[in-house]
Amino acid sequence: TTSPPPATPSPTPPPKVSLTLPGGLREETSLLRLNPQVALAVGSSLGELGIESLVDWLAILDDLRGAIAQAQLYASAGQYDRVREQLAYAYGRYRLKVYPVVSSYAPSLADRTDQLFLRMQNALGIRTLDLVVLLGELQEAEERLLGGSLGFWHSLQVQLEFFFLGLPRAILTLLAAALALFPLYLVRLTFGGRNLYWNLVSLAFLFLFLPAIAEGLSYLGAILADYGGLPGLGVLANLSIAQGLFAYLAWGASTFLVVALATAGLRGIAAQFGLLQDREKAETIQEKPSPTLTSETIVEWDEEF
Repeated sequence: TTSPPPATPSPTPPPKVSLTLPGGLREETSLLRLNPQVALAVGSSLGELGIESLVDWLAILDDLRGAIAQAQLYASAGQYDRVREQLAYAYGRYRLKVYPVVSSYAPSLADRTDQLFLRMQNALGIRTLDLVVLLGELQEAEERLLGGSLGFWHSLQVQLEFFFLGLPRAILTLLAAALALFPLYLVRLTFGGRNLYWNLVSLAFLFLFLPAIAEGLSYLGAILADYGGLPGLGVLANLSIAQGLFAYLAWGASTFLVVALATAGLRGIAAQFGLLQDREKAETIQEKPSPTLTSETIVEWDEEF
């Protein structure tokens, strides 16, 4: 006789969300523009955390945003130890009070924000703009709860943070700053004679590459502050254009200097070569071309030009 086949265990049914929500919480979650089951899961998560109102949970989000805003202020002053303290506090609150609720209606967003917190706590040379992206993640959690979103641009910035934040960005910036010195040397070597106009062009190149050099110095200060035992050099972070108003205005001023110096230098060089002439004279030259100028003409110039 053949023994009967073993009984196949029935699949375990998914856990049901508790329907016994406090009246006020049940009413609040019912007003959310979410699937009714998802809204019920949100209310259940809040109840398990001992949060009796959705408004109270949103206040916790505001508290986290306040901590990150403080971290921004410390980052602008180059005080990275205090930045990490604020991020550690915000992350602890996020894991305890925010992550479980966000997981009930946007699990992928909850995990993404969690990973961004972890990356920023250990990142080298964190900037105020990085913390703006983290603030955006918390705002995205609120937007998703209320049926909205910050959209594609915010998601793209988060992905860029994952790709470049920390050491990769520092290496690329230092490399760019070092490479910027070589063309400046070549410009000075080539055009650094007694001619005023070539010197103006050289200065234009200097101010053109100056933001890249300043950015490299800012990350050098971050490395020495984090790993070299020289926390005072963290203030060099203010040289970064991603850091605050001072660097942004300095970048704008250097752009105007590039335009002014390059225009003055190139205009003077063009005048020396006889390329700037009034319209009537240019028309006369076109009507009566000089027999001494041909396509075979070789222009020789020395350091005076």
